[in-house]
Amino acid sequence: MATPTIALGPSVTPAVEDLLRGAGTPLDLRRLPGTSEDDLLRSLGDSDGLIVGAREAVTARVIAGLGRCRVIARYGVGIDNVDVAAATQHGILVTCVPDASVEEVSEHAVALLLACARRIVPLNRSGQSSCRTATWPIRSGWPCGCASTARHARAPIRRT
Repeated sequence: MATPTIALGPSVTPAVEDLLRGAGTPLDLRRLPGTSEDDLLRSLGDSDGLIVGAREAVTARVIAGLGRCRVIARYGVGIDNVDVAAATQHGILVTCVPDASVEEVSEHAVALLLACARRIVPLNRSGQSSCRTATWPIRSGWPCGCASTARHARAPIRRT
């Protein structure tokens, strides 16, 4: 059996490439040169699979040019940048990683929440307070809640 060829979009991190190389299955991994439709069309003809991030638009035109591709994997949450209907028509499976970046998004959300609660940005910009001198007003009893039950929104709650 021939070694599967997997095309990697430019936004796919080197860590993913390392993970694939260390998986124990021989793979011919090829980095795509760019994110435009023309870049993808020039590079994907003989790929068995495609892994893309958020920047690569996998349009119906790109999908029509995929010769033997059987899977398009979106590295990250969501598949907005993949024409799923066109992929389905060509018998190509489309996947994503729904748990991608949950911890990172969770931590960032808490950091933004605290910055809002302490009014760090507007006070620092106004000159009334400075993070460098640690002179911002103390506020307590600030109500806080979660307006979503999605996976990324639940993560900060689980960590408290």
